[in-house]
Amino acid sequence: MNDTIKKKCLMCNEEFSVSRDHLWKFLCPTHTQEFYIPLRRNHSFQSALHLIELAILLDDIEMLRDRFMGKPREEPKVSEGFRSVVGTAEWQKLKETAAV
Repeated sequence: MNDTIKKKCLMCNEEFSVSRDHLWKFLCPTHTQEFYIPLRRNHSFQSALHLIELAILLDDIEMLRDRFMGKPREEPKVSEGFRSVVGTAEWQKLKETAAV
């Protein structure tokens, strides 16, 4: 039994092979690399799929590049863990203990 099947890319309509355990893939490897992977950094699978389908429907791939992939990534939230202790009385005690 063949472990791959043929699918058509939603963007270029070209056939590509995909393994049977990756049936969720809907873009050829080139378009997956260019669009899907960057979109998944900020969007869920379903959201990325809808954005790609919308761009295809509107025949405006540039909109996809400009508005969704080009948006600046949000800075990750940093835990205040260590920073919240610096400068407090507990921090001063720790410094004094370490100096001994």
